[in-house]
Amino acid sequence: MDFNFNGLLPASTYDARADRICELYATKLRMTAPRAIEVRYAFPFTEEVWPMIGLSTAEHSFMMAQLIVPTYLEFLDVFRNKDIPPDSLESMALHHDDAEALTGDAATDVDGVTRSMKDAAEAKSIERQYHGLVCHSYMREKYDFYEAKESYLSKLVKTHDAIDLFLFAQYCVCNGVGILSQGPNEGEFLLHAFDRVSVVDKRTHGEIRDYFKDGMRKEVPISEVMYDHSLPRIENLGCPELTGIFKLICARAFDFPFERYNLINLPMDFAKLA
Repeated sequence: MDFNFNGLLPASTYDARADRICELYATKLRMTAPRAIEVRYAFPFTEEVWPMIGLSTAEHSFMMAQLIVPTYLEFLDVFRNKDIPPDSLESMALHHDDAEALTGDAATDVDGVTRSMKDAAEAKSIERQYHGLVCHSYMREKYDFYEAKESYLSKLVKTHDAIDLFLFAQYCVCNGVGILSQGPNEGEFLLHAFDRVSVVDKRTHGEIRDYFKDGMRKEVPISEVMYDHSLPRIENLGCPELTGIFKLICARAFDFPFERYNLINLPMDFAKLA
């Protein structure tokens, strides 16, 4: 098909477009947030479950596939001459974390896993999952294409990967989950979730210690930490427009009222929806 997107962009500011993406994310999140929040936060925190502020890998991939095309089209004027098929965006977003089906979501900066170890394990995971299937070579090529981060398509998916994780973290913060504070003991940090408080796993201290130096901060939302952690990675992709979109959507999300979409309001009143 010959798609022509001229004229589809709203006559609104970039801020308004980013606000609309935040609203759409919050609306779509209703499909997965109840299970994610209830399962992850309905019990006392332990070191084994921190830092699992987020959806499962499957839910995260689903949400990315749901949101990446609307985001791309909403900011289409930023992607002049890129000519990226929307269905390719959806497919790569849906499969970008396939390797984690066997490896889990190991973080190289907190789990003691090197980049080379993670890459090797994920490559073997793809091989094991699709070995013997007709689709094996196709899925391996798709995986290698994304992991190389050389194409604009893969860089756009990587950017949206960070946006999705940040948006969910900010959703949690707005709904009472994910505020960090200094603990009563030296070098101790606490995570506040609803009415519970738990000690943060020491493996993550390197990411949050500087926020509390010299008593500068009393509380820090986990979404702010994730933003600061993700921004350099997006900048390293070498695409200023992707960095700009990441910064814009995150900036608007900090002020977006995600609490309007919390669990208390589920399910939606069908009379109001009609």
